[in-house]
Amino acid sequence: MRLILIRHGETEENVKGIAQGTLPGVLTEKGIAQAGKVCWRLKDEKIDQIYVSDLKRTVDTYYKIKNSLPNVPVLFVPELREYCRGVFNGKSREVLHQHYLKQKVDYWDYTWEGGESLSNVQKRTVSFFRDLLKTHKNETVMLITHGAIITTLLLHLLKKKGREDYHDYHPNNSSVTILNVKREEDFNIEVFNCQKHLD
Repeated sequence: MRLILIRHGETEENVKGIAQGTLPGVLTEKGIAQAGKVCWRLKDEKIDQIYVSDLKRTVDTYYKIKNSLPNVPVLFVPELREYCRGVFNGKSREVLHQHYLKQKVDYWDYTWEGGESLSNVQKRTVSFFRDLLKTHKNETVMLITHGAIITTLLLHLLKKKGREDYHDYHPNNSSVTILNVKREEDFNIEVFNCQKHLD
């Protein structure tokens, strides 16, 4: 399976330093333009299926990219939603950081009130990925999703887990990451966090 991973375009919340989580998110003018550039980056790809997080910012990103892929089937799925911080969705990242510093649980396993942990996010992401491998073994699939989804999948495949690793593998808005996967333990990263189309 050839797996193309796209993070949504820049949002107003990204600019303001807000942790959106499962809130809709609103693309900025720059984010809309970025998504249009992803469209051209992918125009020569032969994609068999697209899966999109059902949150507004990813759906809006998809509809800009769709211009170069008008006939590719698409499904909007909750499994690809961003990392939910529960009652902290919509709070500034600084507020989240200060709150976490008071906790006595490893960052990876800390469950936000009314939300989930990165460990939970990774479990649902990997489960979805394994279903893709079964369903689209010899096909090209594109996911339009969020930073935590892409990052936790990469860390699972690379057998990494630390907080520093998380930041190292966190993609930028409207970046393209491409994996070639024979099996879960047999893959290569063709490109990671590619942004040349945004120049």
